[in-house]
Amino acid sequence: MPRRPTEKELLQRLTNQSNEYPTNTADSQSEFESQALITLKVDEIDSYDKNPRRAQNPQFEAIKQSILSNGINQPLVVTRRPSSSRFMIYKGGNTRLAALRELYAETKQRQFNVVQCSFQPWSGFESDAILGHLQENQMRKSLCFLDRAYGVKIALDYLKKEAGRSLSLRECLPLMVRKGYPITLSTLSIMTYAVSAIEPHLNYELAMTMARRHFQHLRRLENCYGSLCEELDIPKSDQQTLFHRTLENYEEPSWSLDVFRRSLESRLAHDQSKSVQDITLRIEGYLNVSSMPLSDKPAGNDIQNQQLNNIQWPDQPCTKMVHQEGVYQVNTSESGDSVHQNSAYSGKQGLKNNSSIFSKSSQKRPNRNQPAIPESAVACSVTNGAEPLADIASLQKQAYEIAWYLVKRHEFISAEKPESPVVVSTGNWGLGYVICDFPAPLKNISATHSGVRDALWWLLVEYCDLQWAVSCSRPIVEKFVGQSSLQVFVKSGNSKTLYLLAKDKMKCSYPHLGLAAFCSRLLDDASWNDILRLVDVYRSLHYLARKNNIDLFQIPKQKQSS
Repeated sequence: MPRRPTEKELLQRLTNQSNEYPTNTADSQSEFESQALITLKVDEIDSYDKNPRRAQNPQFEAIKQSILSNGINQPLVVTRRPSSSRFMIYKGGNTRLAALRELYAETKQRQFNVVQCSFQPWSGFESDAILGHLQENQMRKSLCFLDRAYGVKIALDYLKKEAGRSLSLRECLPLMVRKGYPITLSTLSIMTYAVSAIEPHLNYELAMTMARRHFQHLRRLENCYGSLCEELDIPKSDQQTLFHRTLENYEEPSWSLDVFRRSLESRLAHDQSKSVQDITLRIEGYLNVSSMPLSDKPAGNDIQNQQLNNIQWPDQPCTKMVHQEGVYQVNTSESGDSVHQNSAYSGKQGLKNNSSIFSKSSQKRPNRNQPAIPESAVACSVTNGAEPLADIASLQKQAYEIAWYLVKRHEFISAEKPESPVVVSTGNWGLGYVICDFPAPLKNISATHSGVRDALWWLLVEYCDLQWAVSCSRPIVEKFVGQSSLQVFVKSGNSKTLYLLAKDKMKCSYPHLGLAAFCSRLLDDASWNDILRLVDVYRSLHYLARKNNIDLFQIPKQKQSS
């Protein structure tokens, strides 16, 4: 029975420059049944035929120079499939093998032709070889993300084939870990997406420069693009065709998600005969769904509906509007003859003289450059003697008045009650106001104008913390909202419900604070200044509440029985 040569015999072969190397015969094949050190010629070794590296290693010249100067520091790991008579690189080393071949062709020196290798028997699983190469390259950090993803995709295919059944990514994960290649489920998912969905339609030289985050952002954009296409009733096949065509026509030398997105939005707008601004606004909304965890400590569990009648509700300002000089203003007086003197639009002089700058005698339009926060509220943040509750109440009133002005100017009326605007005061609870319904659509307006109204509505929803208010004390919000279209969302307490309701009623069906950037280009100056003031009031409210440990959404105390 043939025996395995000893290390001494192998060394003697090298010293005597003998030609007695392992031959590719059936007898010699049985000679290698366990791990051993063997000596081979480089032309007896094949590169791994499923090597995940598809482009030349960028460190090839450095590796070649190192071998020329210092030789091979680590033996090549080789194996041999049962059906083959040739040796093959097993777990990394394809670059070193290629460098040895070039060096021998250039120098004809024997040290680059005869190398010592570590032989490992074939495990019987192709996935072991693929994952071995991935593991070796990962340790050296010499493989781009796309090629790693390509190797992982091949490994996944063989894992499923070896298991004899279809496996999910979650089922493949522990198998890869046991074979020595730890990886997360999210990375597996991104890799599968990069190889299957993107690489066939994007230039390989460009795609190989992309990192994991680039494919992650691209997938997110594609998902949002798909949601918009569903909203526009575009068939799935047409969606994919447009997306893939945009990828194929990408001509920039380096990857830029913004450049690709602009091209995609332009193509979609052209195909659907819509404005690019409208498409941009809608995709921006889908990209930026916000849940607004704005309070560090919610007020607690919901109270029973039967307790609502026992709650001491804050006094509600009168919601009658007074129109003077083309400007709507809140009137909270009992007589209804004068404009509220603490309006968010009243200047400091008006506050001091206890009269409104909107009085008919002044005949002046409001000064939009005046700060929205009253002097007392501003001083509150820098002095310790102010009463925080009084200042918070003042800011809450201002927030309501600014919101009221905006909804009246842009004709936000309730579809259920056309005579009522979509904002109500919450008094000294919450942020001072709540958006209580979707705005009824306006007729004969452009898609861009409609999109701006939607963006403004979402901003008002965000700045009253509606979603967080529902989470803290749903029964209170139910009282403010009443029987409007928002009642379904309030009862569910699920933000997804709000988005689904908005989808059928608005051009932009997802909120995004960044929509302010869109509004800033198209809103009139007066409305934009009001939004900036609302932001200041909003920030001051949360600052004072946080500084004084006050819960803005605390359930009002119940009336004490007499």
